[in-house]
Amino acid sequence: MSKFTSILARTFLQCRPMTNVSTKNMNMLSLMKSNSNPINRLAILSISDFNKRHKSSATSSLADKELATFLQDEIENETKSMETKATSPTFEGFNTELKDAKVILTKKSGKESFKVIFNVNNSLDNNSEEEYSEQKNVSDNKSNEDVELGSPISKPTYTIELEKNGQIMAFYCSFAEEGSYEDGNQSSPDSAGYSDLYRIDEISIYQNEYTDDSYSVTCDLLDEQMYEKLFNMLEDRGLGNEFASKLAEFSTAYEHKLYVNLLSKIKNFISS
Repeated sequence: MSKFTSILARTFLQCRPMTNVSTKNMNMLSLMKSNSNPINRLAILSISDFNKRHKSSATSSLADKELATFLQDEIENETKSMETKATSPTFEGFNTELKDAKVILTKKSGKESFKVIFNVNNSLDNNSEEEYSEQKNVSDNKSNEDVELGSPISKPTYTIELEKNGQIMAFYCSFAEEGSYEDGNQSSPDSAGYSDLYRIDEISIYQNEYTDDSYSVTCDLLDEQMYEKLFNMLEDRGLGNEFASKLAEFSTAYEHKLYVNLLSKIKNFISS
């Protein structure tokens, strides 16, 4: 290509309309032309970036400050509530091991070892939570009156393991819903009108530890007399209704303690 032809080609390209360039790109090209100096372009980008970050930081700081203030009030209120109840109910003869939300109770009696395992996460009873919410609404509407509030009750599912000679018999239990027992075995009222606090949902027996191959059976399928005898078996070992009541008391206090601790951790996190 001759020198003259090359000059004509470049002139044609410069005069050709930029039909495929978007408005955004045109603005960028205009910005680059007016700021051909690299230092000027860097300054413009830095100022824009600073404004965005500063606005985001200011908004975040305000939200964090409001949350921290709210959490401080919530922690004080929950701590006062915690002081009015037992923080660590004990089980006579049981050793207690706490692993965050997980609780393990152990006991040895003769040739048998007992282990009770439960987790307080998502254990608050729905009925007690609804009742608590209703009472709190009444309290909020009657600020000048002294209204005593109830508290949500922790009713976790729990596993009882009876171990003897390497054999483990496991009972998978849950708390009975108040006023809603069905015909059949579980938590039905007896002839005196008494109903059990808990029910046995499932049983299994295995060597050393439970695996996916271990067989278990739901208690819905058991004969009523057999189910009652299983209940009596736990009752004789001090793992019946009285134990279930103490477990709910312990779990409620411990769950509340973990909740207050969580609020403190959140406050410390956003304040750091």
